[in-house]
Amino acid sequence: MLEIPELSTISPQAAKALTGKKIKEVANAASPYKFAWYNGDHTEYRKLLVGRVVESAKGHGMFVDIIFDNDTYLSVGDGTIIRYGDKGEKRPDKHQLLVGFEDGSFLVFTVAMYGSTWAFKGIFDNKYYQGSLNSISPLENAFNKRLFDNVFKNSKKDLSVKALLATEQRIP
Repeated sequence: MLEIPELSTISPQAAKALTGKKIKEVANAASPYKFAWYNGDHTEYRKLLVGRVVESAKGHGMFVDIIFDNDTYLSVGDGTIIRYGDKGEKRPDKHQLLVGFEDGSFLVFTVAMYGSTWAFKGIFDNKYYQGSLNSISPLENAFNKRLFDNVFKNSKKDLSVKALLATEQRIP
């Protein structure tokens, strides 16, 4: 699962390495996997992403969003591994998605157990994504004792501590 340490590392790295890059190609799953989840038909990602320019990257909850021009996003979630390759580097034979940039660099998305790679335009109506996007991170100043106490107060009394802390994006 992508957690706070990974998000706070991967997001700035992605923003620094990718901002300004333009997508030249999108290669669909070279190794299809039934526990790799997409937003709709992943074979349509090419139409949505080719020609888009990376504007930034942002982490929230358990997701890393790569944000493009034209209100377009590529959100990587729980279980998906992102790897960056420089121009001239060998591209892996197996992947669930590969995004190539005009400068020859690329991103490879692979799933080991289960994972999501969602491309979309505008607002993505997914309860986990929206919950994550609209939650307050424990690293933010707004996350305080009162907010934490409300998490407990508004949960079922028979819920385990692990379930309370790790599910429903109560605490991203």
